[in-house]
Amino acid sequence: MAGRPRRDRPRVQLTAAGYLPPAVVEEIAHRSGVSDWWIGKANREDLTPPVPSLRDATQRLGLLRKAKGRMAPTARAGTAAATDLALVAAVLERLPLGRGFEAEAGWCAIVALAAGNPKQALGHHLVPVLTDLGWRHRNRSPLSAAEAADGARPTVEVLELMASGRRTLDADLLTTLARATLFGFARS
Repeated sequence: MAGRPRRDRPRVQLTAAGYLPPAVVEEIAHRSGVSDWWIGKANREDLTPPVPSLRDATQRLGLLRKAKGRMAPTARAGTAAATDLALVAAVLERLPLGRGFEAEAGWCAIVALAAGNPKQALGHHLVPVLTDLGWRHRNRSPLSAAEAADGARPTVEVLELMASGRRTLDADLLTTLARATLFGFARS
């Protein structure tokens, strides 16, 4: 069959249970710095939550896909991997993650973080905005701060991962990334 030549992208065979193999989990944990603080060997995806969190975010961003029991980078990931700036831009272009409530909560979180609001109080900043946008419980009661923060969680987690992770979060970098998401990221 004729067509575009396909680049050979590395694929990882998942275990029978659908997890990344232990050697791959160890490498991810090591390269991301998780193994520096994680208790245990950090070699099993089901016992090292930061690794599946990263995997899920990467899939939701369209940089990794699962097919036929294998994980492989997407064509978008291949293009984005050309430079660090291209990768950052590819991630920020896809934010916020989710649809409906998640997407709107994600946008509101991006705005709040870009304004310099602390991540710890994010839910409290989101409630009035989400309420004004019409998000309430069916009985018309307002959302709680925890519910608002939970809706924004997929988007905020990606920004946190880019800002040195949750353990050593760089608040200034988190603000900068939120601003770059909001106002667009200029590629060099």
